[in-house]
Amino acid sequence: MALAACVAAVLGGCAGGRHIAAQREFLPTEAPASLDDSAWGEVLLRHVRDGRVDYAALSKAREPLERFVAMASHVGPRSTPHLFTSHQARLCYYVNVYNALVVRAVLDQWPVDTVYALSRPSLEHGYRFTVDRQSVTLADLHEQALNEAGGDPRVGFTFCAAAVGSCELAGMPYRPVTLEHQLRQAAARAVASESMVRVDHPRQELLVGQAVFAHQREFTQWYQQQYRSEEPALLNVLLAMANEPDRRRLNDATGYRVKMLPFDRALNSQAQTLVDAGK
Repeated sequence: MALAACVAAVLGGCAGGRHIAAQREFLPTEAPASLDDSAWGEVLLRHVRDGRVDYAALSKAREPLERFVAMASHVGPRSTPHLFTSHQARLCYYVNVYNALVVRAVLDQWPVDTVYALSRPSLEHGYRFTVDRQSVTLADLHEQALNEAGGDPRVGFTFCAAAVGSCELAGMPYRPVTLEHQLRQAAARAVASESMVRVDHPRQELLVGQAVFAHQREFTQWYQQQYRSEEPALLNVLLAMANEPDRRRLNDATGYRVKMLPFDRALNSQAQTLVDAGK
C-alpha cells in the first residue's frame, strides 16, 4: 500500500466503533527505518509511578505518546517484518502498542475516574486504531500478542486495561533482550498486588483477579513444563512467581478455595491512589 493511502486510512477512520486516529502532525512522511520505542519510554518514565498513571499531567504533555502512536500506525510485524524477526520482538511490539493505546483512549475521554466511562463502546472491542497499517481493536492486539507468547501465561500480566483491577502498567517498554526478566517482574508485581491476589484467612479463600482466575489451566500447565511437576495447585504457581515476602504471605493459604476477586473498575490514576490512601 502506498504511504499516501496509509495516511488516508489513518486519518479517515473506519466504519463501526469509535476510531481514534494518529495525529496528523506526527505521522511520518516516509516509512521509518527502525523501531523506536523511546517516546513510549518517555511517557512511562515521566507519568507512571507504581503502576499508576498521571493522566492529568499527561493530558497536557501528549507529544511523546502521540509520536509513538503515529509510529505504530506505520511500523509493525506485517508492514515492516524485517524489524520483527523474533517472537520476542513481535510480542513486545503488540504489548507496548496495546498499553499505549489504552492510555490514548483514556485521554480521549479525559477527565474520567472509572473505566465505565470507556465502556461505551467497549474498550476492548469498540475502539479502533490504525496499527501496522491496519484498522484493529485492542482485542486484536491482545490476541496477536498471545499468539506470539508460546503458551506463557505470564504475558497476561503485561496488559494494562486502565483499571485498578487490571494488571499494573510497567515503568518501561517491554523489549526483546530483557523480556524474560520483565515477565518475571510483571508476574511478581501481580502476585504482590491486593487487586490481583488476596488471602482471606477467616473464610479460607485464595482470591485472585480475572487475569489469573480465567487462565488457571494455562498457569498450571506452564508450571508443569517449568518444574516437571504433576497436577500442581494454583497456589504452587503463585508461590513460584512471587517474591520472598509474598511467598511468606501465601504459604498459609494451602488448601484454601480459589475464588475470583471482584473487578475494581476505578481508573488506575495517581489521583485515585490518593483517594485509596485516604479510605
